[in-house]
Amino acid sequence: MCSFSEVRNHELMWAHYTEQFTGICISYGFSKLLSHLPKDVSFARMFYNETEPTVHTTRKEPGDLARMVLSYKNYRWLYEREWRMFAPQGRAYYGDTKCVTGVYLGSRISDVHQREISDRLKLLKIKVHRMTIKKYSISFEARK
Repeated sequence: MCSFSEVRNHELMWAHYTEQFTGICISYGFSKLLSHLPKDVSFARMFYNETEPTVHTTRKEPGDLARMVLSYKNYRWLYEREWRMFAPQGRAYYGDTKCVTGVYLGSRISDVHQREISDRLKLLKIKVHRMTIKKYSISFEARK
């Protein structure tokens, strides 16, 4: 299972998921990513609700029930606009770096990591953007 979001500029997500703005966000072209993933990989849009899903006696497969339960979150997380990717155990390779449309660096990423990431991605022709924070607004500037 892997999580994706439709947004890249939400402060709480950068605080929660990138160790207080020191990490990165990888942006994908969704249709290109889908076309390069194995056929047994699927995506589910998260459902946000006040109550958890209930599993009753059913004829559904256990894997389908697990996907259903793992596709629910409390409504307080709605701002994440999350999608979940489900794949068989192991890694799900997409095999084409053109699926990656950009990499976004947190405002507190170390200079060493910033240079290393930028240098490696330049070879792959993947754009790198550095976060800036002005007052209460996040924006990204392309690194050269």
